[in-house]
Amino acid sequence: MIKSQSVVFFLGAGFSAPFGLPVMSNFIDKARDLYFSDPDNYKSVGETLKLITKYSSVKNYLNINLHNIEDLLSIAYMESAITKESSSMELVTDFIKVVIENYTGQVTNESRDFAELVANVSLKKTGSSASYRVQGRDHYAFLCDGKRFENTGFGIVSLNYDLVIEKALADIASTAGKFYEITNRPNEIAKYFAASNVRSETGVPMAKLHGSLDKTIIPPTWNKDVNEKIYNDWILASELLKNATHIIFLGYSLPSTDNYIKYLLATSLSDNQRLKRISVITKDADGQTGIRYKSLFDSY
Repeated sequence: MIKSQSVVFFLGAGFSAPFGLPVMSNFIDKARDLYFSDPDNYKSVGETLKLITKYSSVKNYLNINLHNIEDLLSIAYMESAITKESSSMELVTDFIKVVIENYTGQVTNESRDFAELVANVSLKKTGSSASYRVQGRDHYAFLCDGKRFENTGFGIVSLNYDLVIEKALADIASTAGKFYEITNRPNEIAKYFAASNVRSETGVPMAKLHGSLDKTIIPPTWNKDVNEKIYNDWILASELLKNATHIIFLGYSLPSTDNYIKYLLATSLSDNQRLKRISVITKDADGQTGIRYKSLFDSY
């Protein structure tokens, strides 16, 4: 008997970078390029760049990288929490959304391939009785016919704000569900190609620990528990990690500032009796990422 396997992809910014998205270290540079390409259209980006200049005086006292969007977001959040003025936080949040939206390209074959993998849905084409001909082409109704990998389940824990995976899932659902669209019927397969931050019988379980463009964006380092909009994401992340048989880190450098990730892993894996393998796929130019992973997972 083949026991069921549970594969969890743990995604960092390096996963989205090949699709044109900025990573944390070059986010500000990408934002400057965007602003100076059309200052009138991206005024809010310009205002945030001014805010960075204001914060730059802190570098006289502290070693903070204001070209890292995570540090910038955390400072703005702290300022808003202390002063009870939300303007800085709102400005930075909008800044992040504008930059990510403008650098998000079209759905690619690669993003579709990944989305198809994690959706793990086998589609069955119905007969000619459930087809519709448009401009000389037959469009058939597809239905779910089980899993592509019958004994395997997939889940995602993501630290990214972007919607690369969600857009790829929606594109698959739209393409495969064209019959339903042109016949004005509910798309019967869309529910299988949608991300969900709670466990369900359909859809892709996907926990976004820092929030998302379509929900809320929060600082990556503290006060996760105060925001109800991502509470389910953290619960789901813990459930996925507790039951994982294989965890694959993609494009995540495990920075030393992400202690909360270490503690999430510690809490979740302490209850995991099934984990067999941990894999890491990410760039490591100076060898430090490998050292951090070996230090954290010294038994794997």
